[in-house]
Parts: sequence; structure tokens; C-alpha cells
Amino acid sequence: MEIESSEKDLKRFSRAMAIALGGLSIVFFLKHNTLYPAVMIFAGVWWITGIISSRVLVPVYRAWMACAMVLSWINTRVILLIVFYLIFTPVGLVMRLLKKDLLDRKIDKKKESYWIKKECNAFDPVEYERMY
Repeated sequence: MEIESSEKDLKRFSRAMAIALGGLSIVFFLKHNTLYPAVMIFAGVWWITGIISSRVLVPVYRAWMACAMVLSWINTRVILLIVFYLIFTPVGLVMRLLKKDLLDRKIDKKKESYWIKKECNAFDPVEYERMY
């Protein structure tokens, strides 16, 4: 799959990475880590590179976006798995234990029809002005 790398995307990537590295430098400074000047200089160089010649960042941008796509694929499946097994499965088991059929799927051979009759209200044009 081809990863688009327009000038606008590269400049936005450069700004975001410079801000993230600057934030990391501030965290290092507050934790009294000696790496904060190097990280701040790297953030500045990254930002200036993005302004002057953002095309230099294309390989880094593509590698970063490839990692992001892999992580998004994994995260989507993990989140769906958690939602399914921690929310839907227990609710379904409780409904089965309580013998609830919210969708009315049971077949009743005594019924003539499964049609649900709707109330017929008189026509009122005011109801159509604000349907939601």
C-alpha cells in the first residue's frame, strides 16, 4: 500500500514531532534527566528541517505511517475483542439465563400472523415539521 506524502502532510508531521519531542524534553527537564538538552536540540533541528526542506523527512514519515497502520490494525481488533467479550457476551448470557427474547424470535404456532399493528393517528402537519 502506497503512503501519500504531500508537502502539507510532511510539514504537519514535522510540527507534530517537534512539539512531541519538545514536550518530552520538558518532561526530562522536570524529572532532572540529563538528556533534555539533546532532545530539545533534536526537536529544534526536526522543526527547522520541516520548514526548510520537508522532503528530507519522507523516509521517516513513511516508516512512521507504516507503523501507525500496523498499530491501528492491532488496536482495532483488540478493542473489538474487549467490547465483545466483556460487554456483549455477559449481556447475552444474562438474557439467556433470564429467558428474555428482546427480538421476539420465538415461533408461536398458535399465532395467525406476526404482524404488529400500528396505531393510526390523525394527520397533523405540525408533526412533520420537527421529526426528530
